Amino acid sequence: MMPFHKILFPVDFSAASEAMAPYVQELAGRFSAQVTVLHSFDRVRGYNLAGHFDSACESERLPITYGPSMGELRREEEEHLQTLIREQFQNVECSMIMEDGDPASVIQGVAHRGGMYLIMMPTRGIGRFRRVLLGYGQSPS
Repeated sequence: MMPFHKILFPVDFSAASEAMAPYVQELAGRFSAQVTVLHSFDRVRGYNLAGHFDSACESERLPITYGPSMGELRREEEEHLQTLIREQFQNVECSMIMEDGDPASVIQGVAHRGGMYLIMMPTRGIGRFRRVLLGYGQSPS
């Protein structure tokens, strides 16, 4: 089995994301891995002008100035992230990153820059193919 030294756990504060936290902690404990909990702040699509990850020429991230209400919302989400870490990751080495930008670009950039071994994140639901593949589509005998 391949050891995982660095685990990236992107969260969006959904029920699925918070339900996944114990599994991330368990795997991190099993492999003595460091967990990085990541949240992307992207409340208004297209508003964020933060640079996206480009391996050919990495752009410089520009600071984003938010108005009072958006700034307050960002602070609230950062506090929520700190609470999640405090409550769910007491027994493992854990760090927090909160970045502005499109979630997919932020996850890709952080994973690359941080040399992550594994990205753990839940899906929103199980489609028909996945249900059959995982054995959920079979009726009980």
